[in-house]
Amino acid sequence: RHLTQSSRQQDRMDTTDLNGMALKAFSYGKDLYKKGKNVVLNVSEVEAKVRDATGSEAWGPSGSVLHEISQATADSQQRQLVLQVLWERLQEPGVNWRKCYKALNVIDYCVKNGTKRFVEDCRDNVDRIEACKRYQYTEPETGKDQGINIREKSKQLC
Repeated sequence: RHLTQSSRQQDRMDTTDLNGMALKAFSYGKDLYKKGKNVVLNVSEVEAKVRDATGSEAWGPSGSVLHEISQATADSQQRQLVLQVLWERLQEPGVNWRKCYKALNVIDYCVKNGTKRFVEDCRDNVDRIEACKRYQYTEPETGKDQGINIREKSKQLC
């Protein structure tokens, strides 16, 4: 009996280990795909960083990634690339509301921690942020208003 119980525990551990390995392999493959795609499409490192930080995943970017993006705003070419991606993300359709919300969060971080020139560029384009005050999207399955966070964040920024 002890041997059978130990065998079952080992089977469970093997299954858990295999699931973990599969998830790691999938994640690694996804990262390789993104990197390859960025090379083929000639996407700069900072542009890729901003796209990742404003992706549709349920989690937000790390503090270190936000810091790296804000530091990139010191260089005029990189700042323009950062802003280009952020302005694109603010125009995402409702179904991609997370991208818009995360773009507002990146803008907020960079306004507080980036360069004065970044702040000036945001002021010059405040209409893009103000447009988010009217953002509408309700989850069809749940009826939850996902646009509320975008509307509130844009009000804070303006």
